[in-house]
Amino acid sequence: MKTRTFPVQIKSFLFLFVSLSVLLLAGCGGSGGDLEGGLAAYGRREWATAFNKLQEPAEAGNADAQAALAYMYDNGTGVRRDARAAAKWYEKAAQQGNAAAQYSLGLLYAKGDGVTFDAKQAANWFDKAAAQDVAGAQAQLGLMYAEGRGVAPDDKIAMKWIKKAAGSGDALGQYLLAVRYLKGEGIAKDSKQAMFWGIKAARQSNAAAEAMVATMFRDGEGTAQDYKQAFEWFERAGQHGESKGKVGLANLYQKGLGVPADPAKATALYQSAAGQGDPAALWVLGVRYETGDGVTVDIEQARNMYRQAAMKGYGPAYTSIGKLFAGGVGVTKDYVEAYKYWRLGENAGDDNAKKLRLSIEPRLNPDQISYAIAAAANWTPASEK
Repeated sequence: MKTRTFPVQIKSFLFLFVSLSVLLLAGCGGSGGDLEGGLAAYGRREWATAFNKLQEPAEAGNADAQAALAYMYDNGTGVRRDARAAAKWYEKAAQQGNAAAQYSLGLLYAKGDGVTFDAKQAANWFDKAAAQDVAGAQAQLGLMYAEGRGVAPDDKIAMKWIKKAAGSGDALGQYLLAVRYLKGEGIAKDSKQAMFWGIKAARQSNAAAEAMVATMFRDGEGTAQDYKQAFEWFERAGQHGESKGKVGLANLYQKGLGVPADPAKATALYQSAAGQGDPAALWVLGVRYETGDGVTVDIEQARNMYRQAAMKGYGPAYTSIGKLFAGGVGVTKDYVEAYKYWRLGENAGDDNAKKLRLSIEPRLNPDQISYAIAAAANWTPASEK
């Protein structure tokens, strides 16, 4: 899987920790300060009171007080946000087996927030929390095994943790399982199951799942085609900051699918998504600048958009750059360069790039082809800067 995400999942963490704290109140004591009062205030979200009352118990070694302080530092509730302080207190609580702290410490290591980025440490703490049935940690651990970050890649272990997380109601786990069903990764492809799990995650406001579900409604995959539902889910995803939601919504406005065609709205949405670095949006804007679709023709701007998308590995962007070189549009005509970019586009999964590459081969000699192939193999994002 290529999806990489480390959501903090503050709401689910908060509910988890508050639940644990309430259960533990009866057994608290002997740590100094007002542990019970502090945890009770924490449960009521009276952050300033909780912060003051939990200082002494945390210093005295109470893991629940330490985890609570860490959460407040981590999220800036009752105190100025301080990721280093959060990591310090999470570490103390995690070392004592506090599951919520183990999970949250893993998230900090996964992001390099307050600590040096360390995928192995992230996986280690996710593993400990996952073993204590923290669903969020199970989802993150499954993702790490799927991608081979911090651990050796292992699809079976990845599926084990993803399924556990999804079955426990974790939105990320449900989304990851939906993606696997959709793509047939580690499990038989099943679009209906993909929609089933995708909807569950989307209803928990997982923005990536919202965009995925919207796309499935738009394309009629795993469900009946429904542009109204597609619009609603793309809109939710966009409101939650998911660039794919904005791109999907722009596509509906551009083509007039389920809504009146509105090129201006489409352009604005593409621009917003491009501002987030979305490669599909960057490419679409490049096409518009090249063709003058709703904007003034600007080949240099088009090429700039294509380059940015290409640096993110977006197949159609390589293909478009190749076309510029093949046609000598804004650049010196160069079939070798065109061949190189079409080779890159083909490797990135763009079928059109392969057709173009094969069509141009008769114009090149063996040495030119060998050179282009080697240039494509040695290409890096820095090449486009």
